[in-house]
Amino acid sequence: MRSFISIIKKHILLILILSLLISCSNDDNTYLNEYQDNNLHKTELKLKQMIDKQLVKTPTGSETKYQTSNTTFYYGSNGYIEKTIKTHDYMPDIEYGFYEYEGNNLISRSYYMGDFLFYKEDFFYENDRLSKSTYIFSKIGIPYTTYYKYNENKDLIGTEFYKSNESMPYQTVTLHYNSAKNIITASNIYNDGYKETLTYWLDNKNNISKYSLPENYLKKFIGGTENIKSFDNSDYHYEYNKYSYPIKLENALGIQYYEYYQP
Repeated sequence: MRSFISIIKKHILLILILSLLISCSNDDNTYLNEYQDNNLHKTELKLKQMIDKQLVKTPTGSETKYQTSNTTFYYGSNGYIEKTIKTHDYMPDIEYGFYEYEGNNLISRSYYMGDFLFYKEDFFYENDRLSKSTYIFSKIGIPYTTYYKYNENKDLIGTEFYKSNESMPYQTVTLHYNSAKNIITASNIYNDGYKETLTYWLDNKNNISKYSLPENYLKKFIGGTENIKSFDNSDYHYEYNKYSYPIKLENALGIQYYEYYQP
């Protein structure tokens, strides 16, 4: 009888040891997977090419079709985008984008349609944060100015948008974040009294431009370093690579494909 009890005890002890080993192994695997995922998430990739297939209606409006454009990105010695070339399957014009920097600050970007300057935007900084930008659309010729406001954590909390030399802002935007900073509410007030509130839901993945443009510039955009999953009842559907970068985006406007390279 004692021998039988002894055998039972040994079996119980063996089961406990095996359970502990399996538990430890699972914990180790979970930790290893999380470690590997975090390292992959931090991998620096730069945007190389973007294919944009936009849905447009035919002249009769009875059906839709895709219009495709292809943008190639070129980088300067500072590791940021220096030039873009965009071609289209629906028109012969080639678009060119040029980016200028002072150190790691983007100070100007210009877009040309062939030889024609389409628009130009200049950026100004205080304490390494974007404080103001000016924008001129060549066909209109009226300058627009945007001022940016931040909190103590350097999060963008608002913008004021002015037309030409008007003393009152055309549009004022105030941003509110949840504790995880993955839900952002934007309260918009226009100079005619119209108000609207828009809500953005973000993912926790890498934005396509995260390492292709300076972070202090990307902060001017909602979801500048992550990706917008949903906005104003519109959903954005992504496919990601193993490094947590989007390789495909699909929404009501069409489909975009992204290709990267690792510097």
